[in-house]
Amino acid sequence: MSHQASRPARYTSGTRRALPCPSCVRLGQAVKCTTIESLVEPEALRGVTRSDGFRFCAAPACDVVYFRPKTAARLFRSDVKVRVGQKETSLPRTICYRFHRTLEEIEEEAAQTGPRGSRRRSRRGAARGSIATRR
Repeated sequence: MSHQASRPARYTSGTRRALPCPSCVRLGQAVKCTTIESLVEPEALRGVTRSDGFRFCAAPACDVVYFRPKTAARLFRSDVKVRVGQKETSLPRTICYRFHRTLEEIEEEAAQTGPRGSRRRSRRGAARGSIATRR
């Protein structure tokens, strides 16, 4: 089995500290450039000169999904290709777009196997590349 050298993720302009959303002032966490490039509609990206420097606003009532404090750029729910699980109140709420996992699936699995069983399954799946885990 070959192992690739892991590259540092391209985040925002050198800092990952949370900054306030310009619409709701909730603190927004830095997101990787690949998140913006993968989840935002191409038409919405036409006015964006760079994909770095964006933060994610998780406030369900706020229509802004991603914002870039340096340029005041805002990307809205309508600009994103998928439903944003953290902002949704109706089911299903996707929390992993790569492996199509919903919060409801994970909660059901944890209820059936207990939190440790769900964690073990997640680690085995991540090792096989079938699901993502957060470390």
